Amino acid sequence: IYANGDQTLSITVRDYIDRLPVYIEQSEGLVEEYEAAGIIYYLFENYDVVKAVWIVDSYECYISGNVTIDELKQMIDSIVKG
Repeated sequence: IYANGDQTLSITVRDYIDRLPVYIEQSEGLVEEYEAAGIIYYLFENYDVVKAVWIVDSYECYISGNVTIDELKQMIDSIVKG
């Protein structure tokens, strides 16, 4: 977790080989699919927090925080272009 004042950003990578995938809570609204480097990322809002969720091999990955959808897309692009 990264915190700067009241702004936070959380990055989680979770292996789900021995467990069921996590249930992700979201408020009412659309889930946007965003593709980068052949991976589908699911972007949505959960009240005042924006989340990106994706699966790679046997890992569930999440980025969430007080950011915009466009900022999440920029983060995703920086990860895949690394």
